[in-house]
Amino acid sequence: MSALAIALATVALPSPLNPLTETPPVGGRATTEAEGITHHVLTTERVRVRVDRRGSPFDVRVGQRLVVLGKGDYVFAIPAPVRDVVAGHGSESTPGQRRATILWSGFNPRRKVLVADARLRTREAAASLPLRVTAADGTITLSNVTAARAGTFTAAAEAAPLARYLDSVRAALARGRPVPFGTAEIAGEAKPQSASVEAPIRVTGTVGGRRVDATLGDGHPLRLTLPRGDGTVALRAEPVPPLGLATPPHGASTWRAAGVDGTTMLARAQAVLLRIARARQYDAYLGDPDPLGRAQTTYLYRTGTRPAAAPRVATAAGGDDATSVLGTVAFAVALVAAAVGGLAIWARS
Repeated sequence: MSALAIALATVALPSPLNPLTETPPVGGRATTEAEGITHHVLTTERVRVRVDRRGSPFDVRVGQRLVVLGKGDYVFAIPAPVRDVVAGHGSESTPGQRRATILWSGFNPRRKVLVADARLRTREAAASLPLRVTAADGTITLSNVTAARAGTFTAAAEAAPLARYLDSVRAALARGRPVPFGTAEIAGEAKPQSASVEAPIRVTGTVGGRRVDATLGDGHPLRLTLPRGDGTVALRAEPVPPLGLATPPHGASTWRAAGVDGTTMLARAQAVLLRIARARQYDAYLGDPDPLGRAQTTYLYRTGTRPAAAPRVATAAGGDDATSVLGTVAFAVALVAAAVGGLAIWARS
């Protein structure tokens, strides 16, 4: 055995499944309670966000569709800042609700469709949205706000194994298949670092009447500023895989043919895997009952008008709240006394 082979160590690359932060999902991970039964769940979501003329969200609603596969009882608890929830179109059951949870329970004969339409508390819901819209000074800026810090490392790495692995990751992303876990062979000590990692977001639609089709992240800028126009937005935002970063440089067809050194490929592999993990988080805005499943979420942003605030009860000029309350009570007492007096007169008539 050569001295080089003895010096090499195999280390794990970041998992494409591990979340980088606690949220999203907006309320945390879903939990399941079923005795010895594992259900495969196909999850799709549509998050509808209403923004005012400044771009601030004032209404967030989400439709989550679960297709449950596998015979047996199911109990799903999906944390969320819920105001109210009802069964959506096509649902074969009705969701329950706690203060911060959507609840499903029942028996699945083989395949069951569960659809929840939920209205969320705006402030808490907005904190886990991937896109921020900001209107100011005749422009509207779209910002990818998914970035988070993640731990990475650098080392002298063997190029050939990493090239084969990156080619397999790129092929899996292009075909929509699960990304394989990976390792790297390094020589010497791995030095810890950290990096900012975003979920790449593709944004399509219109801003101020102007067509938009852009990817924020995956090697592209995280912000896009456009003329404000009439000030309205109608946008669709979707997490997408980091195919740009997974593509070999210099027009090479494979990473093996790109002629990139092992240290550079090690950094690129980590950048790709961490972005896959981050995009996976935003593809499950509400918790996915299937921890190994692949949820898909679409975010729809529309300009709207904030509902008018409820009018406050006016008090008498020069008076305070206590005086107003006392006056109201006195008036009520007088009405009761008058009614009693009227009944007495009627009884004697």
